[in-house]
Amino acid sequence: MAQIQSNKCKTCEKDNASYFCYECQYYLCEPCKLLHDKFLKKHTVTESYKIDKSVFASILKCGRHDLKFAHYCKDCKCLTCSECTTSGHKSHEFTNVSEVAASIRTDLNEANCKAKAKLEILSRLIEEIQNVKMKKVKAENDQFVKEARKIERELIRIIESVTEQNVNRASDFLILEQLNLNYEIANLKKLKRDCRSVTETIEQVIK
Repeated sequence: MAQIQSNKCKTCEKDNASYFCYECQYYLCEPCKLLHDKFLKKHTVTESYKIDKSVFASILKCGRHDLKFAHYCKDCKCLTCSECTTSGHKSHEFTNVSEVAASIRTDLNEANCKAKAKLEILSRLIEEIQNVKMKKVKAENDQFVKEARKIERELIRIIESVTEQNVNRASDFLILEQLNLNYEIANLKKLKRDCRSVTETIEQVIK
C-alpha cells in the first residue's frame, strides 16, 4: 500500500493534511476538507498520495487557451485565464484569484473556529455527563437502594413484632381455654360424684 505523505494543512496549518484540492492548489486535513467541500462543492479533492501530477499540471492552466488561471468569474463561478476574460466571459464580473482564495480561506477559518467552539462545548458536555451526571445518578441510585434496604429491615421488624404478638395472644388464649375446660371438667366430676352418691343412697333405701 502506498504510504500517505504527511503535509501541512493550508487552513489550520497542522501537519496532518491527507487531502489535496486541485483548484485551490493546497493540502487539507480531514476537518478542513469537510468545510472546504461545503463551500466549494465543484472542486476536485483527492487523497494526497493519489495526486496525478499530469492532471495537476493541466488544471493549473486554462484547457482552452493553455494560459495560467488569473481571474475568477463571479457570474460563471469558475477560474479563467486572461484570454477568457475578453472572449467567453465578456461583460461578466471578475475578481482576482488570490482575492477569492483569501475570501474563501477567511470563510473557512471562521467556519473552522465555529466548529472548534462547538467541539469545545461538546467536550465540556461530555465531561459534565461523565464526571457530574454519571456520579449523580450513581449516588442517587445508591441512596435509593440504601432507603429500600432500610424499609425492608423495618418491614421485617414490624412483621416479626406482629407475628410475636399474635403468637403470644394464641398462647394466652390456649392457656385460658385450658383453664376454662379444666374448670368445667372439675364441675362435671363433682356432679358425677354427687349423682353417684344419690344413686347409692337410693339403692340403700330400696334395700
